[in-house]
Amino acid sequence: MKKILLADSIQESRNKLKRSLSTHGLPAMEVSLGSELMALNHEDVMLVIISQNLQDMSAFDVLKRIRQENPYFREIPFIICTADNSDSFYRQCLNFGFRGVLYRPFSRKAVFSMVKNIMIEVGIADEDMFAGQEQVEAINDEERLDFLKYLLTLQSPVILPQYNAKVNVAYYYPLLTDFFALDPGDEFDILQSYRDQNIVVPKLENRVNLCPRCSFHTLNFREECPKCGELDIHIEEVLHHFSCGYVGPASDFTDSLHPEMICPKCGKQLRHIGLDYEKPTNTYVCHTCEYVFNDPQLNFNCFSCNYTGKAEEVVVRSIYSYTPGQKAYKIVEHNSFNVFQLDELITMDEYACHNMDFFNFMLQRDYLSAGEYGDRLSVMIVAVKDINVKLINHILDFIRENKKAADTVSVDIARNIMISIPRQDIDDVTRLGHMIQKFVRSDEHSLNHHACIFIRELNRGEKIPGEELLKAIIEDFDAHCSGLPEEIIISDGNDED
Repeated sequence: MKKILLADSIQESRNKLKRSLSTHGLPAMEVSLGSELMALNHEDVMLVIISQNLQDMSAFDVLKRIRQENPYFREIPFIICTADNSDSFYRQCLNFGFRGVLYRPFSRKAVFSMVKNIMIEVGIADEDMFAGQEQVEAINDEERLDFLKYLLTLQSPVILPQYNAKVNVAYYYPLLTDFFALDPGDEFDILQSYRDQNIVVPKLENRVNLCPRCSFHTLNFREECPKCGELDIHIEEVLHHFSCGYVGPASDFTDSLHPEMICPKCGKQLRHIGLDYEKPTNTYVCHTCEYVFNDPQLNFNCFSCNYTGKAEEVVVRSIYSYTPGQKAYKIVEHNSFNVFQLDELITMDEYACHNMDFFNFMLQRDYLSAGEYGDRLSVMIVAVKDINVKLINHILDFIRENKKAADTVSVDIARNIMISIPRQDIDDVTRLGHMIQKFVRSDEHSLNHHACIFIRELNRGEKIPGEELLKAIIEDFDAHCSGLPEEIIISDGNDED
């Protein structure tokens, strides 16, 4: 069976090309030297992709010599791979006999498109052979596994974002685009798949404002007059005349005929700041409609789609860097994604936290331990009316960043977040409750919701059967938190409290 020959002295370059071709079922063979290429049987080769400079000779030398020594190679199309994107070099390549010029850094889109077109042009294949094939197929598990292996060989295995004005979110991940031969922006689905499987650990690096219409980052924020919407506004000092109490912009106190400052209300001259007058603040004045105001209207204009809107319409996208987690090392160690960790077996599918069975088990264990060693134990319930899955996971992310290692988190059937908190003073537990309340009020997905925080202190002397413990806490919560007020309610289980 004839194959596409990849000639490049760099192994990683050959791997990138091979991955790009295998995605579409195109078979490939590879050599690292020009001499190895020239020794091949032409009957095994249907097309050649060759680097501009191999270790032993240039692509021009290879093409010239092989066609002199083996006339049959004249019928095989050659594609030269180069970083020189000048027009003069492009014409030189075509005049010399290359059928195509593939520029570095190439994407698998570019590789597939060029190979497909040339194979059709020279009659190696027809349109039917490529019918229904997409420009970029889904990245398969073998490629995703190869990337993890490569990532763990790096001295600093971090997937870092880099600015790119052509990508809608302004960032891309060159480590991924280079390895998978993708255009910047096409790698986000791969990265998300790693994140969804808890293979990589995210770290927030930046936030980008995106247009709500076209989702592009090219926004120009503008301060406008809140009355007429014009941009011709400027900041002006405000003066307060002590004698008569008049307050107004500095321009009210001067004109072209009187360079000194004269109060427009009482006609007295203002001489000494602190004695005659003060400057309490600044104000804005619109030159178009002469409206005076304290705060301008903040709007934006999108350079990409020309949409204009209010600043609160802007979509905020978080940009992260990623490091491999423990699961990545286990996947590489076992050479398979079918690696299960205990944490995954006890985690809820819908939420990134433990399921209620495991929570109940840990709560009973913490309760027995607290009774035996005289430790403190509290259970916090975070309740938000009409909460949705997205907000729950936002709150869970926040809790994970602020809880202690010994704390256990879950979500019950009513979508209340439950936290078992051993060995912590009630003041520290309450402080966490205040932080969660503040976060819910400020989170963009909360829709003006608020959090009711219920804290159940489990007394060291009380005796509750383990199987009844969780039920007793929930009943206590129901008794104290009817209507879910925006409060922090602390209970020790006594009805009189």
